[in-house]
Amino acid sequence: SRASNGDELYPRWSSVQMTDLVGIDCEMVLTDAGEGEEEISEVARVSLVSGVAPHECLLDVLIQPKGRVTDYLTKFSGIDEHMLKGVTTTLDEVLTRMESEGLVGERTVLVGHSLENDLMCMRLVHSRILDTSLMFPHKRPPLKYSLANLAVTWLPPEEFTQLKGSRKDGKGHDPTDDARAAMRLAILKMKSGTSLGLKGPASDVSPLGSLLCGSLCGESAQAGKEKEKEKEKKGAAGSGVEKDNPSAAFVLSSVSGQSQGQGAEGNGVTGALHSVATKL
Repeated sequence: SRASNGDELYPRWSSVQMTDLVGIDCEMVLTDAGEGEEEISEVARVSLVSGVAPHECLLDVLIQPKGRVTDYLTKFSGIDEHMLKGVTTTLDEVLTRMESEGLVGERTVLVGHSLENDLMCMRLVHSRILDTSLMFPHKRPPLKYSLANLAVTWLPPEEFTQLKGSRKDGKGHDPTDDARAAMRLAILKMKSGTSLGLKGPASDVSPLGSLLCGSLCGESAQAGKEKEKEKEKKGAAGSGVEKDNPSAAFVLSSVSGQSQGQGAEGNGVTGALHSVATKL
């Protein structure tokens, strides 16, 4: 049975603060590091941005893949041979740096778009995630809106100009711009009401969004409960989803500690995360 509020169903999310939010985006290249030299995707660049100030870049680093690069995917990744020439930093070193510098820990909420791709390539399992591809679901699931589409639809022009430009000029994605766009979309949703970008009855969605909206945007959990009770009293069956309906939800990425059976309670960036599920 469904819990009546986010505090009961998601207790570890009840104390989330804006300072816990970290936007993340990775760019990948193809290498021959797979079994039998099969082509696989490897991370070649990682960017992190702050939730408090999305314009602030916390980390932007190039990574030397383990395998020989067979395709730089420059049109999409923005990575070319010249950029990686002389780069010796490894993915394990970056993960260790993220932990040692306090950039990502067990309290961190990672924010990004289609994060399953980034997390799998980083061999990273994390139990607190906001994925904008799920926060703004496509009208024809399982399709997903692209980050650029969501940015153009929901963000002010000045906030997606760089994002749009980097795709049109053929230079590929800039992970810092992508991480910022995802963060601004997530913040917009929290400030505007958790039903922003959703269609369908609110009863189909879990109360996690209500909890986060209250925790991050100054609305107490008690106030959220009172809103729910007031709406129930009014018998607001409604044909659509109200803009500020606190029952609409944010959705955890499908790649989380719980979904992969990793016992994610309390997981942060630790040594155990560096060798996560090669079969993901």
